[in-house]
Amino acid sequence: MIDHAPADLWIVPLGTKCFEDPSLVNEREDFEPCRSNGITEALPIVIGFAQWRLPSGGTAPVFIVSSDTRVGGLRPWNLVEGSLADLVPGAVAIDQSYFDRLGTKGLGASAEIRDQRSK
Repeated sequence: MIDHAPADLWIVPLGTKCFEDPSLVNEREDFEPCRSNGITEALPIVIGFAQWRLPSGGTAPVFIVSSDTRVGGLRPWNLVEGSLADLVPGAVAIDQSYFDRLGTKGLGASAEIRDQRSK
C-alpha cells in the first residue's frame, strides 16, 4: 500500500514497525511540526481490524484501510470491477482473492462490518 500511496512523507507513532500496526497518532502533537516546516497537506488514513459477518452466520476477521479518496488519499489500485466513484461512504473495495472467504460475489453485494451495513 505504501508503494501505491501519493505521499512523500508518512507520520506514524514512534516504534511503529509495519503498516498494519494500528497505533493511534496524536494529530495535534504529531502534525504540528509539519505545519511549520512547509508541509501543505496531511491526509489521515484509518486502519484497523474488524469482524466481517459472513452470509452463513459466522464472522471473519478483516483488515480495514480507510481514506478519503475524494481528496487524494490512499486509493485502491488495479480495479477489476467498478470505479473510484463507487466508493461512496459505506462502500468497500475488496481484493478478489478474498471473495470466497468473505462470502461475497463482488460489485453490488452487501455485507456487514462491525454491525454496519456496507456495499
